[in-house]
Amino acid sequence: MDQNEQARFFLHQGNLCSQPGGTHFAMGSSYSDNLEFYQIKDGQIELLEKYGTGDKIQARFDNTLQLDDNCLLGYKSSYATNQFCYMLYSGKTFAENDHRVSWGKNIFVFEWNGNFVKSFQLSREVLAFAVDESNSIIYGIVLHEGEAGIMEFKI
Repeated sequence: MDQNEQARFFLHQGNLCSQPGGTHFAMGSSYSDNLEFYQIKDGQIELLEKYGTGDKIQARFDNTLQLDDNCLLGYKSSYATNQFCYMLYSGKTFAENDHRVSWGKNIFVFEWNGNFVKSFQLSREVLAFAVDESNSIIYGIVLHEGEAGIMEFKI
């Protein structure tokens, strides 16, 4: 793998969310606001919907990923159900997020065809999350006094 391919790999990584047992998936960029929804149909991958500004990623790769202070932190985690794709979004710059690449408190909910449904803003930042739709609860991994824990958020 040459440097250009390796740089593209690290700079354009993201979170993949796939419909359980289905033919749809979404890819949210970790270092921009780009989010794309796809369908696999007749053995072909078809782009259904695309969100984001398409701005250039404010980072570089020199044997390690080096984010600029103004690099937008995008989609940090995802969760899939049969009906919905939940995406955790930071929306902060690297500097605004205290030079941490993970964590967010905004969860965007989409149908698998890419239609936006609703959003939630959690009271605390989470690293990752799971959704209990039947009880309207989001479980999130939070940091409390230097220790990781799980917190419930009513939705």
